[in-house]
Amino acid sequence: MKCRACMACKEYIIIKDGSYKNQKAIQLFEREHSGHFIGTVDYTEVKEGYTSKTNEYMDRA
Repeated sequence: MKCRACMACKEYIIIKDGSYKNQKAIQLFEREHSGHFIGTVDYTEVKEGYTSKTNEYMDRA
């Protein structure tokens, strides 16, 4: 499973292929973390030490 992660804030959002709402949530995440280093990483790289913001952004999308 892939995620978009902000390395500065230690937050991530899970990428769900084929979900329009998830695409909008990712855009919100990227907009709010613009200027930070954001990367696409595997879930195993962020499951410890990072905070999931998937539900928060999905609710707002």
